[in-house]
Order: sequence, then C-alpha cells, then structure tokens
Amino acid sequence: NIASAAVGNMCRAADIFAEEVAYLEEQTYCAREKCVTAEEASRFVIDVLTFQKLHPVIRKRLLLQLLKELAPGHQDIGAVHIEDAIDVIDYKKYNKEKYYFEQVNSNTTIINSSHFVIKGVDLTDSIRVVPSLTGSFIIYFCTRGEAQIKLNNKETYSIKEGETILIPASMEDFLLEPVKGNPHLLEVFMPQIEEEDAYLNYHDHEHDHEHGHCHCHDHNCNCGE
Repeated sequence: NIASAAVGNMCRAADIFAEEVAYLEEQTYCAREKCVTAEEASRFVIDVLTFQKLHPVIRKRLLLQLLKELAPGHQDIGAVHIEDAIDVIDYKKYNKEKYYFEQVNSNTTIINSSHFVIKGVDLTDSIRVVPSLTGSFIIYFCTRGEAQIKLNNKETYSIKEGETILIPASMEDFLLEPVKGNPHLLEVFMPQIEEEDAYLNYHDHEHDHEHGHCHCHDHNCNCGE
C-alpha cells in the first residue's frame, strides 16, 4: 500500500511538473515575441530594456533557447554561460565609481593595465606627441569638439567628434592641436614591457657559502664540495 501510494504521488508530481514546464515554455515564447526584434541565420537582435523587465527565470530560459539555436551542435551550454550572457547585457551591473568619471582631463589615466593604457586628453593647447617614446601605436578617439594632427611637413589630419584615428608606432613626432569646440580625446596605447636582458641579468657564479652551503645554479660548479 505504501509503495502504491508513493507511485501515485510521484505520478501526480510529474503531471504538475509537466504543467509548469509547459507554462514556462509558453511564457518564454511570449517573451521572445516581445524581446527579439530580428532573427537572422547567425544572430538575434534583443530589445535589452524589454528583456531586463522579464522575470529572471524567463530571461534564462529565453537566452538558453536562443543560444541552442545559434549553436545547435553544442550540448554543453550550461548555467554559467547563461549567467555570463545576462551579465554582458546588464548595463546596471558595472561599478560606477570605478568606471565612470564626472570629469576627465589631460591628467586622468582611465585605465592602466598590462595590455593597454587609456588616458583622457583635454586639448586646450597644442601638444607634441612622439610615438617612439611609447613604443606602441596610438589610437585617438575624439569625444568632443574637433582637433587636428599636424605633421612636420605641415600636412594636417582632422579628427572630429565620434571619429577615430590610428597613429603607427613608426610615425615621426607630430603636433596635436585644438581646432574648435574644446576638443577632448581618449588616447589609447600599449604599455612598454621591459624584457629581461639575458646578458645583464645573468649573474655568473652567484654563491652563498654561509653555513657551508652553495646555492649556485651552475651544475658544473664544484665549489660546494
């Protein structure tokens, strides 16, 4: 009797679970109709504002559905991938104090990592830039106004708000000049990495004979004997 009752409870639980899954599938379909504004062979366009208003469960189910359609051969899409995808489009998750600056001026280094450096340049006067000193290409993003690059042969290249210009590392020094509108630029370049000099950093027969021990790394050394 106990076993038969347990089987009956499991069957009823399975029916309830199936109803809930069907309901979630229906809600996910409705959410897709509202959020996905375009569907192509290799991408989906999502209305982020509408997506963020969905219940967290529906958001996850919808993203899982879309990811599986984009990569049908991959069966290992898990919760971690879904959470990462949600984080990417969650614009409220960033740390404002860390990434947002009320005022960015010429003395502000926004990011200084081992991969790249970003500086704010509030261009109030002409400045001379020497690319060879950075040992890297330089990218300028103009976020306000208009500036120009003047070469030594007097050629000029304008960069206006919303435009980007790439300076090769081999380029000669030039002047970065304001043109109009209190120009502000973001300067991006790769930091110099000091490589270890095999000759200068080689210490020939560094020994420590304290207490009669030799810490030499030369296998041919017999001074510890």
